[in-house]
Amino acid sequence: MSVRVRRGAAALLAASVLCLTAACGGGGGGEEEKPAADAPAAEPLTAEQMAAAVLVLEDLPSGWAETSAPTSEEPPPRAAEPECQPLADMLGSKVGGAEAGGNADFQQDGGRTELTQQVFTFPGSGAADRVAAIGEAVEACPTVNVTVEGNEVPVKIARTDVPKIGQTSQSFAMTLAFAPGVEVTADLVVAQEGTGFTRVAFVNDGGAEARKTHADLVTRVGDRFVEGVRG
Repeated sequence: MSVRVRRGAAALLAASVLCLTAACGGGGGGEEEKPAADAPAAEPLTAEQMAAAVLVLEDLPSGWAETSAPTSEEPPPRAAEPECQPLADMLGSKVGGAEAGGNADFQQDGGRTELTQQVFTFPGSGAADRVAAIGEAVEACPTVNVTVEGNEVPVKIARTDVPKIGQTSQSFAMTLAFAPGVEVTADLVVAQEGTGFTRVAFVNDGGAEARKTHADLVTRVGDRFVEGVRG
Protein backbone atom coordinates (compact mmCIF):
# COMPACT_ATOMS: atom_id res chain seq x y z
CA MET A 1 0.00 0.00 0.00
CA SER A 2 2.19 2.71 -1.10
CA VAL A 3 0.88 6.07 -2.08
CA ARG A 4 1.42 6.65 -5.75
CA VAL A 5 2.51 10.11 -6.73
CA ARG A 6 1.53 10.31 -10.36
CA ARG A 7 3.69 12.98 -11.98
CA GLY A 8 2.08 15.31 -14.51
CA ALA A 9 -1.49 14.83 -13.34
CA ALA A 10 0.07 14.65 -9.88
CA ALA A 11 -2.60 12.23 -8.69
CA LEU A 12 -1.59 10.99 -5.31
CA LEU A 13 -2.81 7.48 -4.77
CA ALA A 14 -2.25 5.21 -1.88
CA ALA A 15 -1.68 1.72 -3.15
CA SER A 16 -2.32 1.03 0.45
CA VAL A 17 -2.22 4.43 2.02
CA LEU A 18 -1.53 3.52 5.60
CA CYS A 19 -5.05 3.69 6.87
CA LEU A 20 -5.07 1.99 10.19
CA THR A 21 -8.56 1.34 11.55
CA ALA A 22 -9.80 3.81 14.13
CA ALA A 23 -13.03 5.65 14.89
CA CYS A 24 -13.83 7.67 11.78
CA GLY A 25 -17.29 8.83 12.69
CA GLY A 26 -17.17 12.63 12.90
CA GLY A 27 -13.45 12.43 12.27
CA GLY A 28 -12.86 11.46 15.90
CA GLY A 29 -10.72 8.61 17.15
CA GLY A 30 -12.19 5.79 19.18
CA GLU A 31 -10.48 4.01 22.01
CA GLU A 32 -10.22 0.24 22.00
CA GLU A 33 -10.90 -1.50 25.29
CA LYS A 34 -7.72 -2.83 26.84
CA PRO A 35 -7.70 -6.56 27.58
CA ALA A 36 -7.56 -7.75 31.15
CA ALA A 37 -4.08 -8.12 32.59
CA ASP A 38 -4.34 -11.90 32.57
CA ALA A 39 -5.76 -12.12 29.04
CA PRO A 40 -3.60 -14.01 26.53
CA ALA A 41 -1.67 -11.92 24.03
CA ALA A 42 -3.60 -11.31 20.82
CA GLU A 43 -2.30 -13.37 17.92
CA PRO A 44 -1.41 -11.71 14.59
CA LEU A 45 -3.74 -12.42 11.68
CA THR A 46 -3.05 -15.35 9.42
CA ALA A 47 -2.28 -14.87 5.74
CA GLU A 48 -5.75 -16.24 4.97
CA GLN A 49 -7.44 -13.69 7.25
CA MET A 50 -5.51 -10.81 5.70
CA ALA A 51 -6.37 -11.94 2.19
CA ALA A 52 -10.04 -12.23 3.12
CA ALA A 53 -9.99 -8.69 4.60
CA VAL A 54 -9.09 -7.06 1.27
CA LEU A 55 -11.78 -5.47 -0.90
CA VAL A 56 -12.67 -7.28 -4.14
CA LEU A 57 -14.23 -5.86 -7.28
CA GLU A 58 -17.56 -7.55 -6.55
CA ASP A 59 -17.85 -5.43 -3.39
CA LEU A 60 -17.96 -2.21 -5.42
CA PRO A 61 -20.76 -0.58 -7.41
CA SER A 62 -20.72 -0.86 -11.20
CA GLY A 63 -18.25 1.30 -13.07
CA TRP A 64 -15.13 0.33 -11.13
CA ALA A 65 -12.22 -1.66 -12.55
CA GLU A 66 -9.20 -3.33 -10.98
CA THR A 67 -5.82 -1.73 -11.59
CA SER A 68 -2.35 -1.98 -10.08
CA ALA A 69 -0.12 0.51 -8.35
CA PRO A 70 3.50 1.03 -9.39
CA THR A 71 6.18 -0.03 -6.95
CA SER A 72 9.01 2.20 -5.79
CA GLU A 73 12.42 1.51 -4.31
CA GLU A 74 12.75 5.08 -3.02
CA PRO A 75 13.52 5.67 0.67
CA PRO A 76 10.42 5.88 2.90
CA PRO A 77 8.89 9.36 3.23
CA ARG A 78 10.17 11.40 6.16
CA ALA A 79 8.45 14.21 8.05
CA ALA A 80 10.42 17.28 9.05
CA GLU A 81 8.73 17.17 12.46
CA PRO A 82 9.15 13.88 14.41
CA GLU A 83 5.65 14.05 15.90
CA CYS A 84 4.26 14.11 12.35
CA GLN A 85 6.07 10.98 11.14
CA PRO A 86 2.96 8.73 11.49
CA LEU A 87 1.39 10.89 8.76
CA ALA A 88 4.45 10.66 6.51
CA ASP A 89 4.22 6.88 6.90
CA MET A 90 0.84 7.11 5.16
CA LEU A 91 2.69 7.93 1.95
CA GLY A 92 4.99 4.92 2.04
CA SER A 93 4.66 1.30 1.04
CA LYS A 94 5.56 -0.26 4.40
CA VAL A 95 4.43 0.02 8.01
CA GLY A 96 7.14 -0.43 10.62
CA GLY A 97 6.55 -3.36 12.95
CA ALA A 98 3.75 -4.80 10.82
CA GLU A 99 3.46 -7.78 8.52
CA ALA A 100 1.90 -6.85 5.19
CA GLY A 101 -1.02 -8.82 3.83
CA GLY A 102 -2.99 -8.27 0.66
CA ASN A 103 -3.75 -5.05 -1.18
CA ALA A 104 -6.19 -3.91 -3.83
CA ASP A 105 -6.33 -1.02 -6.30
CA PHE A 106 -9.37 0.19 -8.23
CA GLN A 107 -10.22 3.05 -10.55
CA GLN A 108 -13.27 4.66 -12.07
CA ASP A 109 -13.88 7.23 -14.81
CA GLY A 110 -10.67 6.40 -16.62
CA GLY A 111 -8.56 6.90 -13.51
CA ARG A 112 -10.10 10.19 -12.36
CA THR A 113 -11.26 8.41 -9.21
CA GLU A 114 -9.10 5.83 -7.46
CA LEU A 115 -9.41 3.65 -4.40
CA THR A 116 -6.69 1.60 -2.75
CA GLN A 117 -6.55 -0.61 0.33
CA GLN A 118 -3.82 -2.53 2.11
CA VAL A 119 -4.11 -4.86 5.09
CA PHE A 120 -1.44 -5.48 7.74
CA THR A 121 -1.20 -7.30 11.05
CA PHE A 122 0.65 -6.40 14.24
CA PRO A 123 1.52 -8.45 17.29
CA GLY A 124 -0.33 -7.64 20.51
CA SER A 125 -1.90 -4.19 20.64
CA GLY A 126 0.24 -2.84 17.79
CA ALA A 127 -2.66 -2.20 15.40
CA ALA A 128 -4.66 -0.18 17.93
CA ASP A 129 -1.51 1.65 19.03
CA ARG A 130 -0.73 2.65 15.45
CA VAL A 131 -4.24 4.01 14.88
CA ALA A 132 -3.97 6.02 18.08
CA ALA A 133 -0.58 7.42 17.04
CA ILE A 134 -1.99 8.56 13.72
CA GLY A 135 -4.89 10.25 15.49
CA GLU A 136 -2.44 12.13 17.72
CA ALA A 137 -0.42 13.22 14.69
CA VAL A 138 -3.55 14.51 12.92
CA GLU A 139 -4.23 16.71 15.95
CA ALA A 140 -0.63 17.88 16.28
CA CYS A 141 0.17 18.48 12.61
CA PRO A 142 -2.29 20.61 10.59
CA THR A 143 0.63 21.09 8.19
CA VAL A 144 3.79 19.04 7.69
CA ASN A 145 6.69 19.01 5.24
CA VAL A 146 7.37 15.51 3.93
CA THR A 147 10.35 14.40 1.85
CA VAL A 148 8.98 12.10 -0.88
CA GLU A 149 11.33 10.59 -3.46
CA GLY A 150 13.96 13.21 -2.60
CA ASN A 151 11.58 16.18 -2.86
CA GLU A 152 10.17 18.15 0.06
CA VAL A 153 6.40 18.39 -0.31
CA PRO A 154 4.20 20.62 1.90
CA VAL A 155 1.17 18.67 3.14
CA LYS A 156 -2.01 20.00 4.74
CA ILE A 157 -3.95 17.71 7.11
CA ALA A 158 -7.67 17.98 7.89
CA ARG A 159 -10.06 15.63 9.65
CA THR A 160 -12.94 14.23 7.62
CA ASP A 161 -16.31 12.81 8.57
CA VAL A 162 -16.98 9.31 7.26
CA PRO A 163 -18.56 6.20 8.82
CA LYS A 164 -16.65 4.46 11.59
CA ILE A 165 -15.16 1.11 10.61
CA GLY A 166 -13.56 -1.59 12.70
CA GLN A 167 -13.01 -1.25 16.44
CA THR A 168 -11.11 2.02 16.13
CA SER A 169 -10.49 4.27 13.14
CA GLN A 170 -9.31 7.70 12.04
CA SER A 171 -10.28 9.59 8.90
CA PHE A 172 -8.49 12.60 7.47
CA ALA A 173 -7.44 14.26 4.23
CA MET A 174 -3.88 14.90 3.09
CA THR A 175 -3.42 17.65 0.49
CA LEU A 176 0.00 17.57 -1.18
CA ALA A 177 1.29 20.70 -2.92
CA PHE A 178 3.60 19.40 -5.65
CA ALA A 179 4.10 22.85 -7.17
CA PRO A 180 2.40 26.27 -7.01
CA GLY A 181 -1.20 25.67 -8.08
CA VAL A 182 -0.67 21.91 -8.38
CA GLU A 183 -2.29 20.10 -5.46
CA VAL A 184 -3.83 16.69 -4.99
CA THR A 185 -5.90 15.48 -2.05
CA ALA A 186 -6.17 11.93 -0.76
CA ASP A 187 -8.93 11.05 1.70
CA LEU A 188 -7.53 8.48 4.10
CA VAL A 189 -8.99 6.06 6.60
CA VAL A 190 -6.94 3.95 8.97
CA ALA A 191 -8.69 1.28 11.01
CA GLN A 192 -8.06 -1.55 13.44
CA GLU A 193 -9.96 -4.76 14.11
CA GLY A 194 -8.25 -7.06 16.57
CA THR A 195 -4.64 -7.34 15.46
CA GLY A 196 -5.54 -6.30 11.90
CA PHE A 197 -4.80 -2.89 10.50
CA THR A 198 -5.94 -1.42 7.20
CA ARG A 199 -5.26 1.79 5.38
CA VAL A 200 -7.50 3.07 2.63
CA ALA A 201 -7.02 5.96 0.21
CA PHE A 202 -9.61 7.64 -2.00
CA VAL A 203 -8.38 10.09 -4.64
CA ASN A 204 -10.83 11.90 -6.85
CA ASP A 205 -10.16 14.26 -9.75
CA GLY A 206 -13.79 14.19 -10.84
CA GLY A 207 -15.26 17.00 -8.75
CA ALA A 208 -17.68 17.25 -5.86
CA GLU A 209 -20.25 14.85 -7.29
CA ALA A 210 -17.81 11.95 -7.38
CA ARG A 211 -16.69 12.67 -3.82
CA LYS A 212 -20.19 11.93 -2.55
CA THR A 213 -19.41 8.25 -3.02
CA HIS A 214 -16.58 8.34 -0.49
CA ALA A 215 -18.67 7.47 2.59
CA ASP A 216 -20.30 4.55 0.79
CA LEU A 217 -16.91 3.20 -0.28
CA VAL A 218 -15.56 3.45 3.27
CA THR A 219 -18.49 1.39 4.51
CA ARG A 220 -17.90 -1.26 1.86
CA VAL A 221 -14.20 -1.48 2.72
CA GLY A 222 -15.00 -1.66 6.43
CA ASP A 223 -17.51 -4.46 6.02
CA ARG A 224 -15.02 -6.55 4.05
CA PHE A 225 -12.15 -5.80 6.45
CA VAL A 226 -14.07 -6.73 9.61
CA GLU A 227 -15.59 -9.86 8.07
CA GLY A 228 -12.19 -11.03 6.87
CA VAL A 229 -10.47 -10.45 10.22
CA ARG A 230 -13.23 -12.19 12.19
CA GLY A 231 -13.36 -15.07 9.73
